[in-house]
Amino acid sequence: MNKKYWFLGFLLMSAVLFSCKEKEEGTPVTLKFNFKYGGQPLVYDQEYSYDTDKTIKIELVKFYFSNPSLVSESGETVKFSDDYYLVELDKNIIQAGRFPLGNYTALNFGLGVDNTRNVETDPQAIPATDYPNDHPLNASFDMWWTWATGYIFVKVEGRIDANGNGIYTDLEDKTISYHPGVSELYRTVSVNKSFTVMGDDTQFDITLNVEKMFDEVDLLTFPYAHPNSVDHPEYTYANRMMNGFVNAFE
Repeated sequence: MNKKYWFLGFLLMSAVLFSCKEKEEGTPVTLKFNFKYGGQPLVYDQEYSYDTDKTIKIELVKFYFSNPSLVSESGETVKFSDDYYLVELDKNIIQAGRFPLGNYTALNFGLGVDNTRNVETDPQAIPATDYPNDHPLNASFDMWWTWATGYIFVKVEGRIDANGNGIYTDLEDKTISYHPGVSELYRTVSVNKSFTVMGDDTQFDITLNVEKMFDEVDLLTFPYAHPNSVDHPEYTYANRMMNGFVNAFE
């Protein structure tokens, strides 16, 4: 056989095999978090209604999205390409990996850092400073307690204008700061939402309604919770906030 035609045949066969391999591996899927407060898009430092006659400004929402997976129509669980992600308002898109074509019915994930990595005494845990600089669990992302063992699972910060005068620095106004990170506050979340992975790149959208995080907490009375154990007096309010956080995904 002519070497030229043999080489062209080889290239054609390689292309076919590569195409089949790509098809077998599935389609790239992107997950996008859309943040809102009530019925409006969330914008930092924008005023939103709180408790009828007061206003609230959200200044930070940041959380660990861990061990995520999609559930197929047949009930099969397909994991994302990585186990840990740090999600923020301006870092809200995740490259989830490649998924088989077909219909999916749910997104499952952890809210926080599970016990395999949360504290240094756990089996797979290493000090936060030992992770690569770009790894979500690296200490440089300011989600690691230097005064306690473990990660901060969530950060939600803001201000409430308690007297409704448009100023947020009066004595009666409230500074919101919730930083739960005790192992018992880790949550698992399942969002039942159908979508289809097609032949092209697929984006799966999920909404986080920040207003719902505090459905069980009166922020005027309990604006602050940084518990470092289940016995800490602020644990109860952090626990309620985490329950609300689970229900805030839509």
